[in-house]
Parts: sequence; C-alpha cells; structure tokens
Amino acid sequence: MRAKGFFAAMLLVGLALAACGCGGARMENMTDTGMLSVKINAPPSKVFAFVNDPKNGEKWSWANPSNSQGQGVGRTVDWTLEVGGMSFKGQTVTVDVVPNQRIVEQFMGDADGSNTYLFLPEGGGTKLILIQTASVDMPRAAKNMVTEKNKEAIEQSLQRLKAAVEK
Repeated sequence: MRAKGFFAAMLLVGLALAACGCGGARMENMTDTGMLSVKINAPPSKVFAFVNDPKNGEKWSWANPSNSQGQGVGRTVDWTLEVGGMSFKGQTVTVDVVPNQRIVEQFMGDADGSNTYLFLPEGGGTKLILIQTASVDMPRAAKNMVTEKNKEAIEQSLQRLKAAVEK
C-alpha cells in the first residue's frame, strides 16, 4: 500500500510537465501538505488491519506498490507511479505504528515526504484521515492543475479502500 499519496502523485505530475519542457518554466522546490478523509463502515481495528497489511496496497493504491519487506515499523515498500507516460519511482519506510490509531510513513525518491494515516472511531465506523506532506521540484505555474488532478486521484483511491474494507 505505500508511498504514493495524493500530493506525491500531484508533485510527480509536475515533474512530468517539467520534463516535457512546458514553456521552459523555472523549476522551484514546492512543498505542500494536504488532508483528505473517508468514512468507512467498519471498526478502526478492521480498517487499520487492512491498511497495515502490505498485500492490500495493490487493491487501492495507484502507486503500484512492490517489493514489500517486513511488517510494522521498518517495513519498506517500493513504488512506481505512471504519470503522463513517464515512470517515477521511490520507496516508503514505515516509521511509526500505533495499532488501530495511526500509521506514519516517510517516502523518498522522485518526491520526498510523509503520509500519516489516522483511524478515528466515528458512529460505529471509522473516519480514516490521510495527511500528506510532499516536496518536489516543479514549475510553479503547474501547481494548481496538478493539485486538482491529484485530489481526484486520492479521492478515488480512498473510495477503493472503503469498498474493499466494507466488502
């Protein structure tokens, strides 16, 4: 499941735009933090177990996770993200796990940052909150377009996660 996240994909689209030359735009380091959530009709323990199991990443992640090694803190997962016909790669390392409450990952590669997953009890189910901070060099002019496309991608990913857990 790992490292990808909505702003990592957003920032990687920016890399694709930069790589294509897009008007010779000046490259700037861009760091963003974003938060999205989804209500899942299952207890936090079930949602946490699903997200924490590396075999489930491919069921909902758009970053093509592979080569998962280990479990819990220290687990690593390689990822490849296809954007605009270009391939971007990186690795995620799980740095903090509080069962049924939180998972924190750091990712590095073509984008650097962190993912924090919070599992909050809500009305007999779970509110899953994903907070991501990501940093990458990209043209400033591409930020708004990339942000919108990436928000759509993470919302779709969270809906796939919801459907898989509620199955």
